[in-house]
Amino acid sequence: MKRIMEYCEKLQMLAKGDGIILGLSGGADSVCLLLFLHAMQQKYQLSIKAVHVHHHIRGEDANQDALFCEKLCKQLDIPFVKIDVDVPAMAKKNGLTEEEAGRCARYDAFQTELSRMGYQKIAVAHHKQDLAETMIFHMTRGTGLNGMVAMRPVTGNIIRPLLSITRQEIESILSRHGVEYRQDVTNEDTAYSRNYIRKEIIPALEQVNTKAVEHFATLSEQLAMSRDFIANCTQMAYNDCVQRDADEYCILLNQFQNLHVCLQQEIIKKVIADVVGTMKDITNVHITDVLDLVNSQNGKRIMLPYGLEVMKAYDKLSFHLDYESLSCDWKAELLPGTKKLSLPDGSWLQCEITELVSFQSATQWKKEYTKYFDCDKITNTLIVRSPEPEDYLVLDDKGHQKPLNRYFIDAKIPAHKRTSMLVLADGHLVLWVLGYRTSEHARITDKTKGILKISWIKEGIANDR
Repeated sequence: MKRIMEYCEKLQMLAKGDGIILGLSGGADSVCLLLFLHAMQQKYQLSIKAVHVHHHIRGEDANQDALFCEKLCKQLDIPFVKIDVDVPAMAKKNGLTEEEAGRCARYDAFQTELSRMGYQKIAVAHHKQDLAETMIFHMTRGTGLNGMVAMRPVTGNIIRPLLSITRQEIESILSRHGVEYRQDVTNEDTAYSRNYIRKEIIPALEQVNTKAVEHFATLSEQLAMSRDFIANCTQMAYNDCVQRDADEYCILLNQFQNLHVCLQQEIIKKVIADVVGTMKDITNVHITDVLDLVNSQNGKRIMLPYGLEVMKAYDKLSFHLDYESLSCDWKAELLPGTKKLSLPDGSWLQCEITELVSFQSATQWKKEYTKYFDCDKITNTLIVRSPEPEDYLVLDDKGHQKPLNRYFIDAKIPAHKRTSMLVLADGHLVLWVLGYRTSEHARITDKTKGILKISWIKEGIANDR
C-alpha cells in the first residue's frame, strides 16, 4: 500500500475532502483499490461511494459478483449502488462489441453517479499490465501518440492509483490482508482480443525480458511528455492558421503550408475533433486525403465520416458538417398529463402541470432529469424530436440566441451522438436538449404562475436529479 500512497502523493491524486466514485467489479484490481481508498479515507477525509455495473452478460455469476461487492462495502461501511445495464442490447443497438459497450456503460454510470452525488473524482483500478495490454492493443490496430500513451494516472476527473503496481503486487496485497475477490471467467476466454494479449502476448514478451511490463510503463511516460510538447506546439500553430465562423472551421493555407508536416497533421486532427467531437473512425488515410486537398484544384471536396465535408476554397480548407446526412426524423407530441411518452432508447417522458409554492424553491429544481418550465411562455404544442437545422437556444434573460448546431460544437458533443439525441421544442425554439442544457426562454421566475414539470425516466437512474 505504501507504493500506491507515494504514487498518489507524487501526482496529487487525492485532496482533502474529495468525493470519489469507485468503480467496483469485485475482481482483484478493484477490490485492492477499494482497500486502498478505505485506508486513506480518514487521512484525506474522503467520501467514497462504490458503483457496481451489472452488464447482464454472465447470468448467475454476475449476480454473485454484485452480491459480493455489496457485502464487502457493507463490511467496510462504504456506500454502494448497483446499476443495471443491458450491455448486449446496447452493443447491438450502437454497433459496438460487448467489450466496447461495457466500457461505455461503466463510464456513463460513473459520471452519472458523480454528478448526482456532487463528487469530484472517479477512481478506476487499471494497473501496469492493463497499461501494457492497451498499448499493444492500440499498436496492432493502428494508432498514434495518444494511443501509445494509452492511459495516464490522471485524466480529467479520472484517477488511476494502481498504475504504480503490477497485477502480481495486487494479488500479494490481497493475500497479506486475507481479502477474497471474484474471478470473471470471461477473462480467460482468449477469443477476446484483450484477453489474448493478456494471456498470451504479454507472457511471451516477458520471456524475452522479465521487465517488459515495466518498460511499457516507462515508454508510456516518455511518450506522454512528447505528446504534451507537440500538443503545445500544435495549439500555437492552430491559433495562427485556423479560423472559425459559426459551425465552419477554416485552415488558412498561407500560414499552414509553412508548417512541418507533423504539425499539419496534428492541426487537421484537432480541427476534425473540434467539428465532429470525436476521432473514432478517423484514420491516417483520412488525414492524408485532407493534406492532398492543399495542392488540389479550387472547389475540390471530400467527405469524411460523420457527414464531415472538407473543401478547398482558394487559400483555405473549409470543414463543415452536412447536417442533412446526419438528420433523423423521429418526433412525438408531449401534452400535459402524459404519463409515459416512450422514446427510441427505451426511456420515457412524463409531463404534468404543477404550481410554484415559493420562488426560492426554484433554485432546488435544477435537476438533470427533471425540468420545470413556465407554462405561459410556451406558445405551441411541445414536440419531442430529433434536432433540425433551424433549431436554436435562448441563452439568457436578454433573449440572446445560439443555433443548436453551434451549441453542439461548443459543448463538444460528437456528431455521431447528435443523430440519436432528442430535443424538447416549441417550434424551432429548443427548451431542453435531453441530457444537456435547457433554454432560458421558459425559465421560472417570481412571476411564474403555472409550471410544466417534465421528467425524463431512464431505467436504473433515478429521475429526481
